[in-house]
Amino acid sequence: MGYSVIFHIERIYYPVLAAIGIIVNTVAIVILKRGKCGLSRCITQYLVAMTTADIFLVITDVILNRMNNIYFPINFLFITPVCALKISLFLAATNCSVWFTVAFTFDRFVAISCQKLKSRYCTKRIATIVVVAVSFFSCVRCIPWYFVFTHSMIIDNVPWFCIEKEFYYTSPFYIVYEWVDSVLTPLLPFALILLFNTLTARNIIIASRLRRRLMGQGGTEKHIDPEVENRRKSIILLFALSANFILLWIPYVVHSLTWRIVNYNYTDKSFTNPIYIAQQVGFMLQLLSSCTNTCIYGLTQRKFREELKNGYKMTILENPNIIWELVFAESWALLTGHWFSACYRHYRTSEFGTSVTTMAEGTNWEEEPTSSVRSKTDTGPNSTIINFFTKCEDYQLFLLTQFYWDELEQAVEKGVDELSSLLTDQRVFSGQEHRQIINLEEKGDISESCKLLLSLVMEKGSGARLVMWESFVKMRHGVPKLDKMLKEIQEHGPDPLDSMRMCRSKSKAPSQLKVVQQKHKQTLWVQTETLRVNTIQIKDKVKIFQLVDRYAELTIHSIVRDRTLGEHELLASGRDNEQWRETHLLRKELETIQTDQLFQDSFCERMAKRFRKISGSSAAVSGIPGIGKTTMVQKIVYDWATGKIYPHFQFVFSFKFRDLNTIDCRINLRNLILIFYPYFGNVVKELWKNPEGLLFIFDGLDEFKDRIDFSDNRRITEPQSMCTDPECWCEVSDIVYSLIQHKLLPGCSVLVTSRPTALHLLEKAEISVWAEILGFVGDERKEYFNRFFEDQAVASAVCNHLEENEILYTMCYNPSYCLMLGLSLGPFFTQRDRKQQEVPKTITQLYSYYIYNILKNHGREIENPRDVLLKLGEIAFTGISEKKSVFGNGDLIEYNLQPSQFLSGYLMEILERDVSLQSGVYTFPHLTIQQFIAALAQFLTPDPADIRKLLTEAHSKNDGQFELFLHFVFGLSSPEAAQPLEELLGQFLHQTTYQVFDWVKERFIGSIGNRVNETEKRNLLNTFQYVIESQNEALTQATMGSERTLTLCGLRLTPINCTVLSHVIGLCDKIRHLDLEYCYIQFEGLQRLVSILHKCRELRLKKNNLGDPGVKLLCVALRNPDCKIQDIGLEENELTDSCVEDLASALITNVSLTDLKLGYNRLGDSGVKQLTMALMNPNCKIKTLGLEENRLTDHCAGDLASTLSTNRSLTDLKLGFNRLGDSGMKILCVALRNPDCKLQTLW
Repeated sequence: MGYSVIFHIERIYYPVLAAIGIIVNTVAIVILKRGKCGLSRCITQYLVAMTTADIFLVITDVILNRMNNIYFPINFLFITPVCALKISLFLAATNCSVWFTVAFTFDRFVAISCQKLKSRYCTKRIATIVVVAVSFFSCVRCIPWYFVFTHSMIIDNVPWFCIEKEFYYTSPFYIVYEWVDSVLTPLLPFALILLFNTLTARNIIIASRLRRRLMGQGGTEKHIDPEVENRRKSIILLFALSANFILLWIPYVVHSLTWRIVNYNYTDKSFTNPIYIAQQVGFMLQLLSSCTNTCIYGLTQRKFREELKNGYKMTILENPNIIWELVFAESWALLTGHWFSACYRHYRTSEFGTSVTTMAEGTNWEEEPTSSVRSKTDTGPNSTIINFFTKCEDYQLFLLTQFYWDELEQAVEKGVDELSSLLTDQRVFSGQEHRQIINLEEKGDISESCKLLLSLVMEKGSGARLVMWESFVKMRHGVPKLDKMLKEIQEHGPDPLDSMRMCRSKSKAPSQLKVVQQKHKQTLWVQTETLRVNTIQIKDKVKIFQLVDRYAELTIHSIVRDRTLGEHELLASGRDNEQWRETHLLRKELETIQTDQLFQDSFCERMAKRFRKISGSSAAVSGIPGIGKTTMVQKIVYDWATGKIYPHFQFVFSFKFRDLNTIDCRINLRNLILIFYPYFGNVVKELWKNPEGLLFIFDGLDEFKDRIDFSDNRRITEPQSMCTDPECWCEVSDIVYSLIQHKLLPGCSVLVTSRPTALHLLEKAEISVWAEILGFVGDERKEYFNRFFEDQAVASAVCNHLEENEILYTMCYNPSYCLMLGLSLGPFFTQRDRKQQEVPKTITQLYSYYIYNILKNHGREIENPRDVLLKLGEIAFTGISEKKSVFGNGDLIEYNLQPSQFLSGYLMEILERDVSLQSGVYTFPHLTIQQFIAALAQFLTPDPADIRKLLTEAHSKNDGQFELFLHFVFGLSSPEAAQPLEELLGQFLHQTTYQVFDWVKERFIGSIGNRVNETEKRNLLNTFQYVIESQNEALTQATMGSERTLTLCGLRLTPINCTVLSHVIGLCDKIRHLDLEYCYIQFEGLQRLVSILHKCRELRLKKNNLGDPGVKLLCVALRNPDCKIQDIGLEENELTDSCVEDLASALITNVSLTDLKLGYNRLGDSGVKQLTMALMNPNCKIKTLGLEENRLTDHCAGDLASTLSTNRSLTDLKLGFNRLGDSGMKILCVALRNPDCKLQTLW
């Protein structure tokens, strides 16, 4: 290769490189600064810095140095001071470009390999600090170079050209400086990039293998790892940029290293010298790396390509001159030192910026999840939905937002502050607008803050709406309502907007049905506008309220929990419902829905089904007795009749299963409707023409006398069991079955309500929406009592009493229980002659006073109330045995009872909807009252001989149907619960009470420690609750007997369970060993137990998720002067060094504790160091210490060694599964050789 060849290559190469470099790097900065490439702000900061350094390198080295030397051999740039400055500048630019690449590589290494450091280091703030620091030191490094050069000639007293001064070759400073400079650029960066990428790749491989094992458990199914998917873009970008740097800098690094070792003088060589040619090739490739980053962005980043494509379409094709104007403006701005402000200002005001604003995709979102946004990006489905939003026209985004306005208001409530902050970061909102939204939220006006946020987004145009919807995609995994909404948009296919508009369009009834529709709505309006409430007052036996004034919104969520049937629903809910709702609802893990969304076609799936020619949807809503299912149905019917909800339904028909029980003959759907809605007459046949406009509601599946088996194949094979025609005569159960399964009137919608105990009947049914009513949450309880009592002082007193009594307080989630609590507790705080100490404290006492008030106010109307209650109790017990809650006149007659004014206080007669229903039906006001009356009858009977047999049979049932009955039987054996009723009914039989006590003693004494399986442990816990309900300390102590060990390990305990345990152990001083391993009592449960734990000698609390707050609370028991605890097991409790200070203090104070197990936590070196300070205290008595798998390293070995040398009691130390290493063990071995060391076992 001759002189002319290499020279001509450079003449062509460098101008092309300069033109491409300026353009592509400028475009890259513009796109990256917009933050629309789906990269984190931290990554974006490094990429912008690298690209900016590349531009300066192209300008200073390619244009001002190399091109200037080729094309303009004599100009002002060759004046010696300018020439020296030019060389210093391009060296500084080279240093910045190289070290920005190193900084980015290290940042990604930390993000992928150092999880603890990631949250603190991988941020935009740290990235900015690193960029500024690298820029500063790169410039400072090059200052000595400016003073190296002197002129080679003077022309007209002007020094020209640059040559090295003589001291450059002789000065020790410059000799060392040159070597250091060569190491810093490029040898050290080259080595660091190789090292960090190797370590990063190694960590990725190891972590991927481990995560695949943990996720797949060795299975063959392929799993998509969301963590790897979340980092995929940055990993690809990291390796691509690093590989580009390494490949293009290899010739220059080899040349630089060889030159330093051989020290050849290339200035004496000709242009044909291979060394010179190799050097120039190295320079060309090195400078090429400053122009290739944009190509890498385009090849590896989909959103960058789309941004570039959108900008090309909207600018180059429509106005080719604008890009050159942009390049000229950016180049001039860069040369004048104001590159960023000019770049951003020109971009925002140009057609290019305006066009891309409406077309670009992606958001400037932190790649790693942060504490402010609970999100995990799932690349697959998210990319599809983001593509949809990006391709939406302006009007489509407007319609989409309007369409989902109500759902968005509710969904945004889950994180209005986070969304507002995000939109502010994206420059959608100003700081003032953000503060307005946050101020409303802080004042408690969350609904108004959501409306303001959405209104502002709508005002700001399609760009703002696009950013908002893309933000929803990122937040979807933290907000179930958003996730469901986005899934609906995806499921509707390529053109969902038209489908959705059709889905929610108002359905108009045919002309021949308009008159009857109007009459139907008017009838339902009258039937549902009022709410009848039975009271226990003398003046007002029944109060009537307007539904809209009395109806309380309940929490309904779209998941039905699996509920164990081993307990009665009141007890099961009272024990765990509070904890479950607080845990999941307050963490926003569940989607709450409104009644108007059950059939809103996404909840509105019926529209998608219509397009796929599938029949309509069915919904099932469950809830325990009294939670508000029937009232919810009444509200749905009322709202439809008044035109507030479900306009796409032309007709709504509501039936109660207890009414359907009165139909004992075959019937068809036509006549069934006419029985309850006779005004339809002959036009009922017109309903069948449009089944999509029909909604059938069936309330109370659990009360239906016939079992509907949806898995019964006979309904398919036997024609007589099939009902496919509204005129077909069949059983009522067949009609209900066929409607739910869409065999009859395909396209209609069906709503079924049921208790959880009957939900298994619907497991095989075609149910598209499942929901459960949870009742009141948080302050909704107080709001209920504030409305219930006219006197707010009484309401406050009742609420305070309930909050002090945990057992009663957990009942308050249920509206029916709240009614009962209000009626029973109100008189204690309104009547001055009542003593405060008499206020009910147990569930049995509460029900006792409830019945007492009814008898007090209505008992004069009947003779011999004791006999009537006994007969009612027999009916109630029969109903419990047969799982029956609805009774007819025949049932009353069978037990020699007739309806009377008194009976209306107990039984709610179900009035017939039509005169064709001849027989009345009766039910207790609440199923729990049925249980109480059945228990009360056992104390009223003159012959209690069979009470033990009855209790044994009831206890043997595992479905929970007698659980509350047994609860009340033991409660009524308490004088406090029996006394008010004995005042009106006469003395209870003491013989019954004695038999109840004897039954408990015979069944449970001596067998407490022998409980092995979960059922036996649960029965034992129920027994404890029985004896606590009896308020009999002697019975409690007798039940515990001489038992010294109480084992409930593996049984999940709620805070209420812990309250019961605390009471039992508090009355029994003989318990020595308490095993609560794997009971998940958590901090809330420990709060209930801490007052009695000091009585036990051995505590097993492994795997209870106590956390640091739990251990701090446990230290209170350890500091108790009467503490007898000798052995504590706290393994696997998520403990950190934050709790060790309190624990160490307790160890110094406590004189009984000798065995402490802290294994499988996260105490770390700092935690152990604090712990050893206590162990070295002479007051510490610890003999055995377990510290397995606590993330210990050799940093704490010295402290442990000091402890072993000074502690006189420690004999057993467990340090397995830590990372002490050889160095740590060597330190420990020195201590073990100390003659003062008492350690016997080290594991």
